[in-house]
Amino acid sequence: MDLATIRSVALDFLSGAASVPRGPVELFQLEAANEVVPPTPPSKPIPTVLQLRREKDGRYQPRKEEPPPPKKASPLKSISAADFIASILLEVVFMVQTALMKHLPLPGVAFIAVFVHMSMLNSMYSFEYFWMSNGVPLIRRIDRLERRWPFFLGFGAPLTALTLYSDNTLVQGCIFGALFPLFIIASYSADWTSIRHINGYIPVFRIFYPSLLFTTKLSVN
Repeated sequence: MDLATIRSVALDFLSGAASVPRGPVELFQLEAANEVVPPTPPSKPIPTVLQLRREKDGRYQPRKEEPPPPKKASPLKSISAADFIASILLEVVFMVQTALMKHLPLPGVAFIAVFVHMSMLNSMYSFEYFWMSNGVPLIRRIDRLERRWPFFLGFGAPLTALTLYSDNTLVQGCIFGALFPLFIIASYSADWTSIRHINGYIPVFRIFYPSLLFTTKLSVN
């Protein structure tokens, strides 16, 4: 074998050895290079043929979320704000009417007139909370007071007698503030419809009519 042949065989051996991986690192690199990465699935679902056909024909519409049903408004038991303001205005005008009763020429008649007015006003104060919470309008509240006036006159008489016991306005206010909550509680359990009629009929006592008429004229104007 000559020198040229030996040299050729040695070069072939070295070139073949260089092309083969010689360690675990090279083997891992070779496997990683030859590894096939699977395709990433799409983020959105692919539409089917039926959906595409419906979209083309205009018959397919994407499903929309239905809005939540509107909340039902709770039934209003209180009266309107206008009726509430009219009630306050009527009470103020009725207090002026009561104050005018003091100027009647006969002292005894003046005292009785003031006492009756104050008793009816105190009954109106006491039953106002119960009737307003049940949605009774002002006109019906006044009509109840005037048609069942013997009951309401007797209901408010004790509070009126105790407040008029003293001539001091501060003492009267303290007595009224201490006893008025008790009358409010009593109004919720009082049965004002069980009053007996006199000969089957009770005359209507239109004690609130002047104040109601003035309040109505004032509200309209």
